[in-house]
Amino acid sequence: MRISGGSRRGQSLAPLRGRRIRPSAEKLRLALFSSLAAQRGQADLGGCRVLDVFAGSGALGFEALSRGADFVLFLDQDRHALTAIRANAARLRLHDGWEMRHRDATRLGKRPANMPPFDV
Repeated sequence: MRISGGSRRGQSLAPLRGRRIRPSAEKLRLALFSSLAAQRGQADLGGCRVLDVFAGSGALGFEALSRGADFVLFLDQDRHALTAIRANAARLRLHDGWEMRHRDATRLGKRPANMPPFDV
């Protein structure tokens, strides 16, 4: 599994092993971000805040950061996933611009008033 575009293009991510975890395919991420770029009329995601729910290894969120997103919030309820996200952030040398939270994405509740909305 690797980043398909942006500043960290070609860098590999550590996969999260297990039957319950299915990372987003590289082709799917490429299609998603190509579509977003076309919709925004610009090649990158500069200025975007991204919410990566059911984050797993964090592939989608790290792809967004590589493509210029300002901020990514990773949500997952699996502690192994959170460990993988932390390891992948270190692997990619991403120290800021992201947070992760141990949450069940099916029970988010209301967005806190002090949290800006997400674009993606």
